[in-house]
Amino acid sequence: MVATRLADTTVFAETTRRIVRTRNEQGDDRVRHWYYDGAGLDYLGCDWHPSVHDHRIISGLLDDRLAALPLRW
Repeated sequence: MVATRLADTTVFAETTRRIVRTRNEQGDDRVRHWYYDGAGLDYLGCDWHPSVHDHRIISGLLDDRLAALPLRW
């Protein structure tokens, strides 16, 4: 599960962490949490959403995250 910073609240990140923790406690170790804070993003997409530039940054961060996981595809 992935979460990012939202303006003036941490509810989204806390909720996704809680969901992952619950799944892990139930024995599912395949569910992981990934949080990115938005550092370096310009949010110049429609209504302050990530822009194409931002998606490239997020994609690189996700590539790094996936490369660090013990995936058995």
